[in-house]
Amino acid sequence: MAYQILVIIMPEEPVSVVESERQGNTAVFRNSGTANYLLSDGVQCKTDEPENCVALQSRRIYPGNTWSLDLPFDGPASYKVRTHEGSSELVL
Repeated sequence: MAYQILVIIMPEEPVSVVESERQGNTAVFRNSGTANYLLSDGVQCKTDEPENCVALQSRRIYPGNTWSLDLPFDGPASYKVRTHEGSSELVL
C-alpha cells in the first residue's frame, strides 16, 4: 500500500494568474501569479459531430510554469479552472 500527499503552502497574498492561448490545435497555459491553479474536467468535441467528445488531461499549473497540450479537434475546448478563490470555466 502507498500513499501520496500533496501539501501546498499558499503565499501570504496568493494570486493565481490564468493565462491561456490557442495556436491552431495547441493550447498553451501559463501562470504568472504566486499561487497554482488546477485545470480539470477538460473536454473537446468535434464541431461536426458534437456527440464525439474526448476528455482532456488535467494539470496543476504552478507559478512561473507553462504547459502546452495538443488538442485532438479544431473545435472549442473547455476546462474547469480551480484556484484558491473558487472555480470557473475556461473555453479555448
